[in-house]
Order: sequence, then structure tokens, then C-alpha cells
Amino acid sequence: MPWSNLANEPAIVKIEDFFVLLSPRNPESKLLNTKEDEYNLKMQKLQLDELTGADMPEQNKPETNTNQAGYWENLMMKVTENIQIFIENIHIRYEDSLSNPANPFSLGFTISNLHVQSCDKEWKPAFINVLDTVILKLLNMNSFSFYLDTSNQFLKGLQEPEIIKRMKSLIPSQQNRPNHQYIIEPMSAQIKANVNRSSSDYTRPHIILDISLQEVEISMEKGQYDSFLDCGQWFSTYWKKLNYKKYNPPQDRPTENPIAWWEFAYNTIYAENCESDHWNWDYMKIRKNERLEYIELYKKKKINTKFTPFEQTRFDAIHKTYSYDDLLSWRKLATAHLAMEEKKKEEAKKQAGWFSSWWGTAKEAPQQKEVDLAWEELYKAIGYSET
Repeated sequence: MPWSNLANEPAIVKIEDFFVLLSPRNPESKLLNTKEDEYNLKMQKLQLDELTGADMPEQNKPETNTNQAGYWENLMMKVTENIQIFIENIHIRYEDSLSNPANPFSLGFTISNLHVQSCDKEWKPAFINVLDTVILKLLNMNSFSFYLDTSNQFLKGLQEPEIIKRMKSLIPSQQNRPNHQYIIEPMSAQIKANVNRSSSDYTRPHIILDISLQEVEISMEKGQYDSFLDCGQWFSTYWKKLNYKKYNPPQDRPTENPIAWWEFAYNTIYAENCESDHWNWDYMKIRKNERLEYIELYKKKKINTKFTPFEQTRFDAIHKTYSYDDLLSWRKLATAHLAMEEKKKEEAKKQAGWFSSWWGTAKEAPQQKEVDLAWEELYKAIGYSET
């Protein structure tokens, strides 16, 4: 990043050897599937919101200096419009031996190189003036491919250096042609983007794209099609299992422990149907009372007031009962209440200070009603009217 010469030099981003290797997790392994896990995740999100100020209503967030915001906007515009991106060797690969153990497969897409640059009218790389109403972008992509190999030659069991070496060797290029079962054969493309930045010029489109492709070959074998179906069915079943796993299904088979499975079925149906149908007046009254209780407790927490053991118990219980969205909404209300109370205190101090300069130093700020009466008497005494 040429910070010392942003007016004349582009920002350059270079990425080499971007590799991602994925594989499905065994559904029997420990996942986020218990109420305790969900509670811990909810509390982590709430703690992060508190640190980042996400629990604060928009109207209470500090305003951004307009001049400072304009400066950063212009700086980012200057950088992004002249940024040059050079990416070499992209390979994202997914290996699956779980969806159908009899027919393992691996699929992935690769790009040999990808370049994005700003250009002049001749489509040659150039530095763009931030005041130009039209900017030109050129994208060159070489050897893009998508494959699905119906074999069990996996990389996930290898050491990291060997994985990196193999991932790179499996990227097709002009010099290298790996033996993949391609769905999209390696192809190259060039995209020219003509972007109109003027907000008042309606005589031309906002973006004009000129896309040039080499010969595109797309094909799919029966084995590849079957692997796609197996993978889709496996993930569908996986998500169903994950949804019910939080209800702690028995480890035995239904024929081995039918009573436990009947209890599991009853608890699951009750939780998904009966517990969700609770929007009656009694529930709404309880929810209202606990919302008000939580707001007061969170206000105490924000001003570092120590909880009593009972208050701590209630605070934790409400956390476990309500959703993340409910709790975040109530925290915003509590923060707004605190801001209003602080504002009232500041106004009372100002009025009390001005009043005490006439009648002596006040040790305590009077109530708002008493202050209003005192002001009325003072106005009458000096012959002043606010109207």
C-alpha cells in the first residue's frame, strides 16, 4: 500500500496459493446440539455485543464527525478504484466418504490465475483519477475448472506440507493437465467492465460488461450425478439429525430400548408443538414482568452495581429462558433508559446550579416539580416571561 503516494500509485494486492480442503464431519461427533451449547453460544454473542456497543440503540451511539467520515470515504474510494489484484493458484476442494461409503468422491474448482486492474480508454493498466465519472476495470481469469472425481484418492489424511504440494499440483494450467473428471473443462475468460459513476447521467447504463470466453465444455457422467444426489440426501438427513440431537436421543436402537425412544418422541413433539403454542395472556404477563425485571438488572450491571445472590439467579434464569434476539432488544432498552436518566440528571444539575447561584449553594438537587415552581416564582419576581 503506497501510503506516501496514494495520489499517483495504485494499491496492489497479491495472493498466492489459496487452498481450502473441506470434508463433512461425522454426525456422531460432538456438535452444537445441546441446550447447554446453545446457551453458551448465546452468552458469547451477548458479551461480544456488549464489548462492541451493539447493545446500544442507534440514537444513543456517538455521532461520526462529518468531515472525518468524508475524509475516510474519499480515501477508500481512491484506494478501491485503483486497486490491482493478482491471485495465483486457487484450489477449493471437498472430499466426501460419508454420504455413500461405497462410492467416495471429491469435487472442487480451480483457477490458475486471476487479475483485476483499472485501465485507461485503450484497456491498458493505468491510474484512475478519483474525479473521473467513468472507470474501466479489466478482469483476466485463466484455467478455471470444476471437477468431480469418483475415487477415494483423498488428501485429508496427509501432512500439511504434502497437502499443499498436492493441492497445487492438481490445478490445471497451460503447463499442467491433472487427470480430473471435469464437469467444466479448464477455460479462460476476460471481462471488461465500464462503470458510470455519475448519479445524474441517465443516458448510459450504470455498468456495461463485455465478457469474452474461450470454448466452454460442460459434461456430467452418471457416477458424478449419483454422487451429487448422495451428497444432497446425506446433508438433508444430517440436518434433521442435528435438529433432533439437542433432545438427547437414546444411544440404543429402538428395538433394544423402545421405552426410551417413546419418551424421546414425546419430549420432541411436545417441545416443538406444545411449548411453541404459549402466546396466551398468562404467558404474555410473565414475559412482560421478566422483561421489566431484566431491564432493571441489566441497568445495574451497566453501572457496575453488584448483584445480590437472588438477582444473579434471576439474571441467569432469564438468560436461559429467552432467545438471543429478545435479550439483545431488552439490553438496548436498558441502555436507552440509562441514557435518558443520565440526561435528566445533567439537566437537573444545571438548573440546580443556576438556581443555587441566586439562593445559595444547594447540597442536593431538588425534585423537578420543586424546581419548576421555583423558576416560576423567580420569573414573577423579576418580571420575566418565557412566552
